[in-house]
Amino acid sequence: MKIGALVIGLIGSFVVAIVGLVWIDQSRELGAGNEGMGPLIAAAEASGDPRRIAGAQELRASLARTEKQGRAGTLMASLGVVSFAATFLVFRRPKLSGAFMTGAAVAPALLVPGALIFGFLLLLAALLAFRAPDGVRGQLHLDRANRTA
Repeated sequence: MKIGALVIGLIGSFVVAIVGLVWIDQSRELGAGNEGMGPLIAAAEASGDPRRIAGAQELRASLARTEKQGRAGTLMASLGVVSFAATFLVFRRPKLSGAFMTGAAVAPALLVPGALIFGFLLLLAALLAFRAPDGVRGQLHLDRANRTA
């Protein structure tokens, strides 16, 4: 179980970190292209035309989603690195390793629920880590159980 948690956790960490970096890049590109939108949105809202007001509100919501996705991307990239390091703890402290992997998968999903899709492998690895016996004591317990059987 520990080896499975290690392999799946490493792959999941890479996926989360890479997707986070892609989201950061997309957010920066879209943010740089939309710098001059503030006055246009204000002018459209001040025009009084219902279609322009609806378009301005939709554009404002799109900009907010882009900003939120950029923040989630930053969180995903940093937690991907943390979960990569914490994955190696699965041999000594599997519960702690599972907690880190669970946090790295769930925390970005609080900002953007779609981020949970990319953290699926980390959740699977965390489940395996939680099911693994704890450190040396757990291994001794398994050895004793196998001797008596």
